[in-house]
Amino acid sequence: MAAPARQRIIAGMEALGVVSAPELARHLGRSTESLYFHLRKLVACGLVEDVGERRTRRRSERLYRLTAPKLRIAGDLADPDFRDALGDACRTILRATERDYCRALDSPHARLQGQARNLSLQHYHVHLTPGDRRRLVQMLEEMTTFLLERNDPDRGTLHALTAVLAPIASRTPPNQGYRDA
Repeated sequence: MAAPARQRIIAGMEALGVVSAPELARHLGRSTESLYFHLRKLVACGLVEDVGERRTRRRSERLYRLTAPKLRIAGDLADPDFRDALGDACRTILRATERDYCRALDSPHARLQGQARNLSLQHYHVHLTPGDRRRLVQMLEEMTTFLLERNDPDRGTLHALTAVLAPIASRTPPNQGYRDA
């Protein structure tokens, strides 16, 4: 999953369901040929399955789907190899996010304010109670469902959204930070 193309393929397949390589290529704005290598790798590792073929006017197309409707990363955080792989995946996602955002800055359609706002950059450090964190995770799940249910390339324009939630180790004991003088 550290390859940006594979992450985009997974995201596209989450949005489209059972899909052929040409359909996926159109959705992602890539050439069909550029996807086959990555699709084979995803099939080989068990994240994607080949579910047969369908006949089009010109030829037969292989059909693919994710092995799970919503892929989630699971593993043992005590395993250094797993942690390294997660770090690699995070760096790849954040590089892709940076590329998407910087491309959008050059778009004549980018809007930072008002009803047409389609560009946002936010980063917060906040204190959350366990209940607050559970509610936030629930809202992130609801957002994911909302996005995947409405993702239709024939209805709207493609947008990128990246969310990261990470606990931050405190450098000072609780309630021992700066005080007013």
